[in-house]
Amino acid sequence: DLFKIKSLVKKYSDHITVPINVKDNDNEAEQANSAQALWTRSSSSIKNEEYSEFYKSNFGAFDDPYLHIHNKTEGAIDFTNLLFIPKTAPFDLYEPERKTRLSLYINRVFISKDIDGLIPTWLRFVQGILDTTSLDLNVSRELVQNSPVLKKIAKSITKRVLSELKKKLKKDEIEYDAFWSQFGKVIKEGLYEDYENRDKIIEIIRVFSNKENKLITMQDYLDNMSEGQDAIYYLTADTLKQAQSSPHLEGFKSKEVDVLLMTDPIDAFWMSQMAQFDEKKFVSISRDKYDLSEVGPKETQKNKKSKAAKGTIELIKSHLAELVADVVESSSLVDSPVRLVAGDGGLDFNLERILKAQ
Repeated sequence: DLFKIKSLVKKYSDHITVPINVKDNDNEAEQANSAQALWTRSSSSIKNEEYSEFYKSNFGAFDDPYLHIHNKTEGAIDFTNLLFIPKTAPFDLYEPERKTRLSLYINRVFISKDIDGLIPTWLRFVQGILDTTSLDLNVSRELVQNSPVLKKIAKSITKRVLSELKKKLKKDEIEYDAFWSQFGKVIKEGLYEDYENRDKIIEIIRVFSNKENKLITMQDYLDNMSEGQDAIYYLTADTLKQAQSSPHLEGFKSKEVDVLLMTDPIDAFWMSQMAQFDEKKFVSISRDKYDLSEVGPKETQKNKKSKAAKGTIELIKSHLAELVADVVESSSLVDSPVRLVAGDGGLDFNLERILKAQ
């Protein structure tokens, strides 16, 4: 079948340097491959329009990519990568069976577009080409997939993507926030799954500041911590509106202490596992014990426990009995009479709710 032959040549040998001609039924030869590969050219010689056209024609995209990453690595392992990060999330981004979309080439010969391990699952939205001369064409797919060479290439690609995203964040936060709205939830999976790259991933995430009422970086939060503050305070909730109306925030608002409002399901998992950032402990204001008396402006500090409060506490304890572990006076309430917190060693409320729903 002539059409099938041309399709196979196009799929596996479109980018090799040698033209491949296929004769039709009239014995006329027709070149079936393009015999060139964009990624083999110097990045300085390629226009942005050429990258965009390649991206659209090879990956079924309708808009320009948010970012392209094209570089050649030479040394003990030689490879070239041409990666594209979309502006819009694909419809199946959160499907469990979705695989990464990097096409592996060896000496420009197409091998596969779904080799596991080429890029971590939390970067599964990245599309592109990986071409290497450091792997043998005449080995099985399984050997290629488990090759130490491929693992080293994968590590290098991951670090490169993180580095380029960090540059984009520094260059234009508004544009980056549009990207983050599409892929932020997926990237934060890496904070939970990828211990090796966790410290780099956290540098590019965006978190919502209750004080600033906008997205910021974790470093922004550290740079603007209140006097006497030694922890990163956060609150998990289903929605931003729910978080902003929580009584847990009252004491922090009155002392102008910032709290990160975390509304993605993955947040409760990675923050409890990571525990700290830049030697500052993560503290859930709905679970962990904390003392605001030494944080923020000293003039807003409350007086010591009053006799009236002591009597109220005893009254509540007598009525609730074993339904609660304890009743204590709180320095973090302003308008609300009480707030419910998790007990010692208990789970964050939102995390507990998510686990029960599974």
